[in-house]
Amino acid sequence: MHRCDRGLVTRLPGRLLACYLAAATALLGALPREAAAALVPTTLAAAEQAPGRAEDLARLQGLLERKIVQQRLADLGFSAEEIRARLEALDDQRLHELAVRVDGLVPAGDAGSVLVALAVIVLLVILILYLMDRKIIITGPQPQQR
Repeated sequence: MHRCDRGLVTRLPGRLLACYLAAATALLGALPREAAAALVPTTLAAAEQAPGRAEDLARLQGLLERKIVQQRLADLGFSAEEIRARLEALDDQRLHELAVRVDGLVPAGDAGSVLVALAVIVLLVILILYLMDRKIIITGPQPQQR
């Protein structure tokens, strides 16, 4: 093998790896984040008012009207009237905290990010095996010899 040919063979997997990593970084950067934090000037923070008690109660009532939530609360031994009475007894701050926490819940889970992560892991393993010149051979069950 000539020296030029060998240089091309050794550079090609490195370029493939670099392209794959750039694509994976761009893909993961495009996914929405769960939360972000930043410093906020006090003038903006003071100007932004928290929603009122009525809005928080309406938000929580909407959640309590779901059949799954009603069934789970009934399984725990709570009636709808008891839950309403407990919500009315909460002070404004605690009611707002509860409403904010409920808004952050994902009812069915977040399967999209799990699937993307699994796909990236599988592709990375395949790339590593390719770069190591390994082959994956899958064979069926062998018949038992008697």
